[in-house]
Amino acid sequence: MTAQQRIAFQGMYGAYSDQAARRAFPGATTVPCRTFEGAFGALRDGDVELAVIPIDNTLAGRVADVHHILPDSRVHIVGETFLRINHAPCRGARNPKFPNLQGNPKPMWHAPGPSGRKISSGKLCR
Repeated sequence: MTAQQRIAFQGMYGAYSDQAARRAFPGATTVPCRTFEGAFGALRDGDVELAVIPIDNTLAGRVADVHHILPDSRVHIVGETFLRINHAPCRGARNPKFPNLQGNPKPMWHAPGPSGRKISSGKLCR
C-alpha cells in the first residue's frame, strides 16, 4: 500500500472504519462515504483502490446492510482486519451544560449505564 492509494469507508473521518483502514494501511488516504452503497460505488467506479467495510460486530452480530449490498456489488472481499471497540459513554457523568447527551443508539445499547444495566435508548445522561 502506498500513500497515493485511496481507501473508501462508510462514515466520517474518525469513524471506526476509518480507524481500521488507517491501522491496516498506514499512509494511505482514506475517503469518507455517506453510505455503504457510496463506498461500494467508489470502489466499483475506480475512484478508490480499496474499501474497508464492516461485515460483523461481535456484540451486535452481522452488519445487515452490508450483507444485502455485497452480493450484487461486483466487488470481492480480499482481506480482513480487526478493530477492538471499547465503549465508555458517560458512566454517570453530569454536566449542567449538557443535560441530555444523545448519540448513536447502537454503541449506547452495548454500554452499561450508571446502574450497570444496558441502555436501550439514545439518552445516556440527564
